[in-house]
Amino acid sequence: MPVPGAIPKHDRSQVRTRHAQVAEWVDVDNVPFEGAPPLRDRATGGVSVMAVGAANSEDWPSATLEWWHDISRMPHAKLWTESEWRFAMDTAEVHARTMEGWRGYTGPTLTAREKQMGVTADFRRGLRIRYVEPKSKSDQPAAGAQGGNVVDMNSYRDL
Repeated sequence: MPVPGAIPKHDRSQVRTRHAQVAEWVDVDNVPFEGAPPLRDRATGGVSVMAVGAANSEDWPSATLEWWHDISRMPHAKLWTESEWRFAMDTAEVHARTMEGWRGYTGPTLTAREKQMGVTADFRRGLRIRYVEPKSKSDQPAAGAQGGNVVDMNSYRDL
């Protein structure tokens, strides 16, 4: 849930408050998520594999199938629980109705739901989620290795 107030700054040195920050940033490796559940079959509400060109994909607008592909691969989707995935599937229905030209509040509802899901960079900033480049194995020190000016204490034990 986003914290009310101004959009947070990336650099904490620019924060000019004396009290502790309410929420910290969540750093997520910028790697597409691969473990998303399949989108429900729209006609029956059951779960089925939905992809552009699949046999049962005629129930969903192609724009919604592309939207689901993008949503289900967002790097921060790996943090979602089952209830958040159900929310995303319900949002797919709102997206489909918007693409089909339904009258009513589907457009603003879709925008509000996408904001809660952190679909755009601006929406993620409001949720304090930021994508970072993953650390490679060569950047991380080996187990037991010392880095920088740190001296191994075992070298002093024999003195």
